[in-house]
Amino acid sequence: MMIKSHLILIIIILSVFLLLVQLIVLQSVVSKNQIVINHIWESLHKVTSLAVNYGIPLFLIDGKLCKRIFDKKSTSLSSSSMSISPHQIDQNYCLFMCNNQDVTHLGTLGEFIDHRKIAKLVQALQQEGYVVLQFIDLDPTLLHHELKVTIPLHLIIFKEGAKQKKSHVTHVAILYERLNKYWWSSAFSPTDYEKRLMLRQGARKADFVNSDHAVIYDKVEIINTVIDGLVLGLPKQPQTFYRPVQDMPFIECNKSQAKKFYATHGSNLFRNEQLEPHRTHVKKLLTIVKTVLDDLGIPFWLSSGTALGWFRQCDVIPYSGDVDIGIWIKDFRPEMIDHFYMNNLPLLHVFGKFEDSYELSFRHGNIKLDVFFFYVETGHVWNGGTQAKTGLKFKYIFPKFNLCWTEFLDLLVRVPCDTEVYIEANYGSNWSIPIEKWDWKSSPSNVHPNGRWPLEEWSKVIQLTPTADSI
Repeated sequence: MMIKSHLILIIIILSVFLLLVQLIVLQSVVSKNQIVINHIWESLHKVTSLAVNYGIPLFLIDGKLCKRIFDKKSTSLSSSSMSISPHQIDQNYCLFMCNNQDVTHLGTLGEFIDHRKIAKLVQALQQEGYVVLQFIDLDPTLLHHELKVTIPLHLIIFKEGAKQKKSHVTHVAILYERLNKYWWSSAFSPTDYEKRLMLRQGARKADFVNSDHAVIYDKVEIINTVIDGLVLGLPKQPQTFYRPVQDMPFIECNKSQAKKFYATHGSNLFRNEQLEPHRTHVKKLLTIVKTVLDDLGIPFWLSSGTALGWFRQCDVIPYSGDVDIGIWIKDFRPEMIDHFYMNNLPLLHVFGKFEDSYELSFRHGNIKLDVFFFYVETGHVWNGGTQAKTGLKFKYIFPKFNLCWTEFLDLLVRVPCDTEVYIEANYGSNWSIPIEKWDWKSSPSNVHPNGRWPLEEWSKVIQLTPTADSI
């Protein structure tokens, strides 16, 4: 009887042991095959799949991810070119789109989206537990017509109170076409409350290229593809999205201000029969300048009277016989002179020298192109001027500035971002009042005498072509 009891006890112990072994093995197998979904991928998958459902095509505009994808293009995207569900993906699958980023930037085009589609997408995301911040504003291209039409600009999407310490933020920018060549995205301006919400998810101002200004991108072809199982378009020429941040800002000309200016001064000074031929000629000249300098990689901006015309009246000044541009002296390349000549812009004069007060002028028909080279010093920048008859030198001092893109005569060109500060430095506080008689040696508010060129240097620092109106 005792032997039988011992045998039963041994069988029970052995059974328990075998059961424990089975549990350990099972736990190991389950753990080994446990699905761990990358939270970045999960968020992007939800946004992109719902966008597809509502007919909103999304494409990647995130500069860092675009560069990452195209730098790794040799590894091919073939492993990502299949549609999958969260149950088929683990944390090692998201090879391209998951780079531990807090924010991913996607884009769509205004022509494919409207308030109705936005409302449906937002509602679907909210039902999935997402917070959606919507940003809308008036269409800036219609304000001067006194048409107040709202357009969607940005969506910010994240899960508040997710299991992770912070959620992933998906930013969808709605891009609008400009000049048939570019895409415009508005400035991103959240309220303090919205900033706090985003900051809790790790999203900061530095994560957005358009946190201070609207931005402009080259219009590029979008390739329909699937990346890491996400239905997402890719730019065929991605470089436009990872240009330096300082080369993206865009500002509008204030057309409402221009309208008021013309209402006050237009009837007396700006007759259409004078303005239209002059505008056409200036546009032809600036088109040549832009083509040549863009090809040479030399950034330039509208300066002096041309900048005043853009800022004050969104147009040319018809009684001005020249076009003025600025270039940083560090960007000067001697071959620009030959390139201008080959494009029917012969050199008219050379003033100064590379290290001091350099200035070039070119002739295009009856319009002169003045190229002012700017020098950077502590606390300010300046360009120089030289009087040919006397050798007197002048210095025009400006506060330091950054450059922004803008539209002028259907061209994309640069102007100082703080244009009013730039204009007021040059023309004073009464810049809004037209002045037909202007003396470049004494009229500007920022002009200062800067000595005289030594007589022995005149042959180098004052070079004129033999035309009657050169001086």
